[in-house]
Amino acid sequence: MLNRLKTFSLLQIALLLSVLSVVIATVYPAVFTKPVQAEKAAIRNRLIDIQTDIAIATASIALKERGKKTPKYPTLKEMQSGMFDESHPALKGKTVLGTKLSLDWDYDEKTGEVKTRKN
Repeated sequence: MLNRLKTFSLLQIALLLSVLSVVIATVYPAVFTKPVQAEKAAIRNRLIDIQTDIAIATASIALKERGKKTPKYPTLKEMQSGMFDESHPALKGKTVLGTKLSLDWDYDEKTGEVKTRKN
C-alpha cells in the first residue's frame, strides 16, 4: 500500500478564496458601519431632545414673563447649568433642560438654535 498525501488542488484553493472574498466583502461593511450609524442616530436624537426642551422653555418664558424685558430664549449659561437664573426672574430655579447642555453643542441664545460640533 502506498501512503498518499491528500492535498488540495489549485482549483479547490482558488474556489475557497473566491468564496471567502465574497463573504468578507458582504459582511465587512455591515459590521463596521453600525457603530458610526449608531453614533449619528444618538446625536440626532439628542438634538431633537434639546430642541424640544428649548421650545418648552421658550413657551414658559413667553407665558410667565409676558411684557417683561427678558431674553426670549434661555441664555447659554442657563442651558449649560440646566436651570433658569436671574435673567428670567419669574422662572428662576426651574429646570430648563432634562439634562445639561454639554460642550459638544453650539447654542445661539438670540435665535434659540442649537447645532452639534461633531460632523
